[in-house]
Amino acid sequence: MSLNSQPIQLDIVTGTRYALGGGVSGWDLRRKVISRGANFLAQFLLSPGVSDLTGSFRLYRKEALARLIAESVSKGYVFQVGSPSP
Repeated sequence: MSLNSQPIQLDIVTGTRYALGGGVSGWDLRRKVISRGANFLAQFLLSPGVSDLTGSFRLYRKEALARLIAESVSKGYVFQVGSPSP
């Protein structure tokens, strides 16, 4: 990894429990199998190119999130989790 003096301008940054050295604590085998199964199914059906569709950690740049919300149209069941207020 190389560090430079220029800040990187990214719209979305994600983290995953499936990266090398990642994981969860306190889950029994059943919960881990359900999580892996759900991610496998989502990968198979959607092919999104990310490793953790069911629980990755995401950071959105404020402007990017505002644009996503403005351009989104709900056509059925929708839910949102974990949006801290400023």
